[in-house]
Amino acid sequence: MSAVIAALPGWDWLVEPLQYGFLVRAIWVSAFVGLVCAVLSCYITLKGWSLMGDAISHAVVPGVVIAYALNIPFAIGAFVFGFGATVAIGYIKSRTRLKEDAVIGIVFTGFFAFGLVLVTKIPSNIDLFHILFGNVLGISQADIIQTLIAGVITLVMILVRR
Repeated sequence: MSAVIAALPGWDWLVEPLQYGFLVRAIWVSAFVGLVCAVLSCYITLKGWSLMGDAISHAVVPGVVIAYALNIPFAIGAFVFGFGATVAIGYIKSRTRLKEDAVIGIVFTGFFAFGLVLVTKIPSNIDLFHILFGNVLGISQADIIQTLIAGVITLVMILVRR
């Protein structure tokens, strides 16, 4: 296929970037993450948990920043704070008369705000926003393995729970 495209005048720009290993890895990892996120987002939307998914994604910010400060894997900090946000939402919901969406909004806004405060207060030689949002072109082999493990576990859990 690439020989056919390369033979067409003016189309070499399309296949030229695929000669770089880092770009091919980035494409494959992005495609895998896109697949996992598509399946997961459909699942949580059908379960009526779409706001919960948004809340957890914002609630992990302080965990990532603290993990950076303690020099531990970011996934551990993200998991601890994501789980903590879920527990906090459940606890507040069971102890008050607030609606679930209001509780979710309060908890995830609080966690996210705490994370942003930490980002501005923790001294760093690198930009913590770069850590939070990542750089798929600079993905390491260890990151790829971690992504594959987390993605496969996620897909298996959705298959089991469906």
